[in-house]
Amino acid sequence: MMTNGFEKDADVDPFFDALVVTYAVLVPILLINMLIAMMNDTYNKVSERAEQQWRLERARVITSIEQELYSNQTGVASQYWVEIEGRRCLQMQQENSAWARS
Repeated sequence: MMTNGFEKDADVDPFFDALVVTYAVLVPILLINMLIAMMNDTYNKVSERAEQQWRLERARVITSIEQELYSNQTGVASQYWVEIEGRRCLQMQQENSAWARS
């Protein structure tokens, strides 16, 4: 009876058996290591990009506030400033975070 070229009781070299077992153990370990390295590289790129985006948005907010501070338009409703006794003051909004705890 033919079994696709492989015989169950065939005389196989022990070196070949050791080579197959070594291959079967090392290849999955190497592939998992490569997957981890690729995921780490992707995470580092995303993290770097997020920090660049954060710095850009921070610069935009600062520029917007500075432009509004130095504008000579009076009587215009401000998004960031409030007039108190003729002086411009940065207004801060207090957040009520008590609802988030319950």
